This record gives sequence, structure tokens and C-alpha cells, in this order.
Amino acid sequence: MSKVIQSQVGDWYPLLLPIIKTQTFQKIAAGIRSARETGRTILPDTSRTFKAFRLCPLKNVRVVILGQDPYHDGSATGLAFANRADRRKVSPSLRNIITAVETDYGKKHGVNVKGLLDVDTTLESWAKQGVLLLNTALTVEQSRAGSHTELWKPFTKMFIESLSTNKCNLVFVLWGKKAQEYEQYIKGNHIILKAPHPASESYSGGTSGFYTCGHFNTINEILVPSIEWNRSNIIEYERA
Repeated sequence: MSKVIQSQVGDWYPLLLPIIKTQTFQKIAAGIRSARETGRTILPDTSRTFKAFRLCPLKNVRVVILGQDPYHDGSATGLAFANRADRRKVSPSLRNIITAVETDYGKKHGVNVKGLLDVDTTLESWAKQGVLLLNTALTVEQSRAGSHTELWKPFTKMFIESLSTNKCNLVFVLWGKKAQEYEQYIKGNHIILKAPHPASESYSGGTSGFYTCGHFNTINEILVPSIEWNRSNIIEYERA
């Protein structure tokens, strides 16, 4: 088990190893194994469970965005909120995140950029710039949203405590109540940004406050170099 995880997480392994060795983590692994043995489909595929760590090495991490759990419809990629490159329709949460990016770009440049930005829907470009896109549960049963939330809670608690203790000056982005439950485990000198979950805009009619939280601009006011949330360097902006 440890060697398999080591091959997936890269330079995170020394930080994760004390957690992986605990009986608590062994219970998580056993719970997932038992679910598979009874014929339940666990998402994402095992090879993608720790993808967020692999694409955003510990040495590069600057921002931690906490989601809830992977998409339970089969589209989970291992990165919180991300879509597969071949997915034609963007998932609601990611669509709302893109709208928030557009809102921030519009405010910054004083222009209307609705529909003009080129945001990488796989979010891999974000991960490679030091954004750890981590769900608070790394797996989910197909068609059962939240089914592994409690199972992974001890791991996520230990991980947040360990990361925040061992690395300084991170930006923790907590979207939604599930993510915000982990604020108490953030230790040391860090910046914490909180907002409603992106999905809340879909059922609130766009009034929940996520679109206007300003987190993308705020992060780029803190970090040097800034994060390129928009993949294109040059955009023909339409004047507002």
C-alpha cells in the first residue's frame, strides 16, 4: 500500500507517510476495499485518488483549495472541481468558478470579459502553478454524493494539521461549510479565505455570494508570481 501511494504522491510522501502508517488510515483503506468487494463502484479510479498531490508538488504548493468530494457521476479526475478534457459540458460547480474568475478579471481590468476567458477546465494548469485542488474526501461511491465524507475526515484533519505546521504562508481557500469545518485544523501563519460553495450559486439564483467573493484577485494580490487563472496571455476584452 505505502509503495503504491509513494509512486502517486511524489515529494509529498515524507509528509504523508506518518498519516499512512496510522491505524486510522488503514481503516479508510479497508473501508474502500470492502465497498469494492461488495460490487460498489468507487470514484475516481485508484490511479487518480492522489492526483492532486502528484500534479502540485509540496515544494511548489502556495494555495490549497478545499472542495467536498469527487463528482459521483463518473467524471471525477482526482482534482477538486476539475473536468476531463473530453467533457463537452462543464459541470455546474466549475461553471460557477469560471464565472467568479470572469467577475474578478472584469473588476481588475474594468472590462466585460464574460465568455472571453480561456480557463483550463481540467484545472491542471492551476495545479502546476502551485494550487493544491484537494477534496476533503478523496473518494466517493458512484451516484452517492457525500458517501465517503466521514470516512476521509480523519485523514484530511491530520493532513491539514501536518501541512500547515510544516509549511508557512500558504493561502487556504475554504469554499462551503464542509471545507470550512477544517479551518480549526490550520495551524501557523497562513491566510484563510472563506466563501459559499460554488454550487450554491446554482440553487440561489446567483445570489449566494460566491461570484463576488473576489478570491482570485485576492490571491494574486498576495502571491508573487501571481496565478494565471486564465490560460491566455492576451485577450481581446470587450469594453464594459
